[in-house]
Amino acid sequence: MKRSSYFFLILIVVVLVVGYWLIKPTESQEFTYEAPDIQLSFDIAKVSKIEIEKNKQYVRFEKIRDRWKIIDPINAYADDEAMYNLLEGLAKFKLLGLISTNAQKQAMYEVDNAGTNVTITTDAGTPTVLIVGKVGPTSGQAYVRPASSGSVYLAKGIVPALVGKNLSEWRQRTVLRMEPRMMKMITVRYGGDRAVFKRDDKKWVSNGAVVPAKTMKPAVDQLSLLRAEGFVDTVVFLSGSPALNVELMADELVRLEFYNHPKFKNQYLLKSSTEPKLFAVNKSAISSIGKLVGSVSMPEEGEFVATEAEAEQGDMDDSYKPTGAEQNSELSPEAQRVLQSILQQSRGTALTTQQGLPAATGIEDSGELTVYTVRAGETIASISRKFNITEEQLMKWNILKPGDVLKPGMELYVYIAK
Repeated sequence: MKRSSYFFLILIVVVLVVGYWLIKPTESQEFTYEAPDIQLSFDIAKVSKIEIEKNKQYVRFEKIRDRWKIIDPINAYADDEAMYNLLEGLAKFKLLGLISTNAQKQAMYEVDNAGTNVTITTDAGTPTVLIVGKVGPTSGQAYVRPASSGSVYLAKGIVPALVGKNLSEWRQRTVLRMEPRMMKMITVRYGGDRAVFKRDDKKWVSNGAVVPAKTMKPAVDQLSLLRAEGFVDTVVFLSGSPALNVELMADELVRLEFYNHPKFKNQYLLKSSTEPKLFAVNKSAISSIGKLVGSVSMPEEGEFVATEAEAEQGDMDDSYKPTGAEQNSELSPEAQRVLQSILQQSRGTALTTQQGLPAATGIEDSGELTVYTVRAGETIASISRKFNITEEQLMKWNILKPGDVLKPGMELYVYIAK
């Protein structure tokens, strides 16, 4: 046999041996571990503070009056979906097995200085510190180490993706969360045109005609959960009129103004009546809303009456389908309640969910919603008298303040008693 043949044979053997030893530890990690020698779980109803720290970067959360806020290094509401996922992970947290008691192996599983320190504090003031390391062999698993222990465990529930977010990802990104069935009227101005859509049971009507569900549903879905892509923390001047203007009437009026800006080519800058800050929203995330204007003819002022012919084309299945806690059998009823309350309390949603609201008692619940165009010389007081409502009601429905001057041609939302 030639010398070169011996060389290649030896090289193949070396590669096979190295490959075997590289694969063998992984197999051991995936399939072989001892039962955990300790038990560790979290009652998220009693968790009041959470701190996450890695590489000298940190964020501290505190539950204040049942709302989760970032208290350090900034003061802001925490993102509802990020907190939902984090607390859901804590509720599901469980040690699956003991991996190693050898302190020298902590670096292998990244539960040393390379890990993420997560401190969970309860109402009783008792802190628990976990060091979350690399992901485990199966989705939803990770290697962790209690800071008070030198042992490495495989756990489920808390994974690096849940705790490894940067500060901007923890800030509240939900601008609007609303059940579709609570939307009563939508006014859209886009490209110099205007369209008004009024809800009639499960149908949407514009200019006396039923709007097909295939036209209406994409826009309603986009409005039901409007999430920002980023934040505008510097001073930005908005010039001209909004590229897209949406007025959404539910129990109260929500105004959304979307502006073009040269520094945000693929995004709109969003100014909302529910929040003083400016948000950056991807244009693709609201593309169906502007298309509504071109889908119908200009609406007439006055009542909206659904046509009987082809009425079935407008039926929409907009029943509320909660995700997460209510469908998760792993969680206790108390944990489910805590998680659902996070979504219900996100910014702009106190007025948008039927769950927990008192019984219908006002004209908003039983009256007919219409759009009234202000005439010359009319005031808040005179219009209130005209429709036999209080000035407070008219101001509430239209986000007006005492002393505001009404201009001719201005449109107001009014509930008329049946």
